[in-house]
Amino acid sequence: LQLDLTLAGFPVSLYDTAGLRTKTNDPIEEEGIRRAHDALLHAHLICYILDASCMHHEHPFHILHQENKNTELIFIANKCDLLPNDNPNLILQRGRAYIQDTFPSSPFFQNATWISTIATEQDGIDHLLTFLESYVQRRFSHSSNEPPAIVRQRHQRHVLACLDHLNQAIRDFPYAPELGAEGLRLAAFELGRVVGIIDVEDVLDSLFSTFCIGK
Repeated sequence: LQLDLTLAGFPVSLYDTAGLRTKTNDPIEEEGIRRAHDALLHAHLICYILDASCMHHEHPFHILHQENKNTELIFIANKCDLLPNDNPNLILQRGRAYIQDTFPSSPFFQNATWISTIATEQDGIDHLLTFLESYVQRRFSHSSNEPPAIVRQRHQRHVLACLDHLNQAIRDFPYAPELGAEGLRLAAFELGRVVGIIDVEDVLDSLFSTFCIGK
């Protein structure tokens, strides 16, 4: 499953990968495992969800290991409301200690982040989203306040077409203002395909309210 959304102003794709088993005789499940591994290889952030009420169960943590230094790992301990003593911090400490002891020479695991949540409560979901937003801002924001990169090919095509129409409009305006206006209309159309429909007539009325075109 894939969900595209916006976090902290950045386009983000979330992938729900079912199952990380090493072997299976089911060809459909095998394809799901292959896709899960492919998603892991290309992920910026891997979120591994654990059941906080049974953290002692075995987990295929070794499958998560990534040599890519740009990939980060976060363990999410869910169902913290089912803990006997209602103390998620203790569970997180034990989980962190186990991972660090099991993978002592792996910076990927040693630097993993641990958080607790309750998926059935809105506060728990808000806490997780807040963490993800802060991660995205830290990871992709620049000190120069540069906007996020345009990563989708469709968006890139429309933005490049918009720039072409604007450049043509700049060249046309001194000699043929009506052609320059058409270039602006086309540029606005391309931009609207990226950010949503805009009223081109309002844009043109605002731009050319102080002079007449075609005389």
